[in-house]
Amino acid sequence: MSLTPPRGAVPARQLLALAATFTLSACKTDAARPAAPALAIINARVWTGDSAAPWAEAIATNGDTITAVGTTAAVTASLASGARTIDAKGALVTPGSTGRTARCS
Repeated sequence: MSLTPPRGAVPARQLLALAATFTLSACKTDAARPAAPALAIINARVWTGDSAAPWAEAIATNGDTITAVGTTAAVTASLASGARTIDAKGALVTPGSTGRTARCS
């Protein structure tokens, strides 16, 4: 009785390497170089969820990444030219969920 794999079968080592490549390519690779914020919400009551600093005035994002949280002046100073700014006029801003179940960081 022979234990040779069927013709055209992919060896387990190659499958493992392929799976690792796909998994790692799904993770963000430019985490050390955040892009300039494209959107800011200013003059808000931002609940951060951080016990050391639970409240802020403004938040900036680029895509689905929060790039800055702090005072309106500090967040405004970090914006790229042409960035969109929303004046919340004191409204409450809280973290939300987009339905993701996993994220590489």
